[in-house]
Amino acid sequence: MNEQTDIYDEIIKLLNSGNYEITQKVGDKPEEPYVGCMTGIYMCLGNYNERIIVEELDANHILSHKEYKTYCISFDGVDGKTYILIRETSKNHQ
Repeated sequence: MNEQTDIYDEIIKLLNSGNYEITQKVGDKPEEPYVGCMTGIYMCLGNYNERIIVEELDANHILSHKEYKTYCISFDGVDGKTYILIRETSKNHQ
């Protein structure tokens, strides 16, 4: 299994745990609650192409939660660069 597939699996495991929050940042707008559907998230995770970047953010990244893991799905959208941020809300998920 490659590193990218491992990250996808970690995100899916987190989503299945229920211990997460999802926000979005679109273009120059401030971060806000995610308004898309979970199907959109799963479609991004199932779309293995270079236009959609899926990564775990370093704790020092400006969009990262400092205490819990933060995953980012980013792509160029019609309103500018779009970031979907999936953050753990508990360290207890398995």
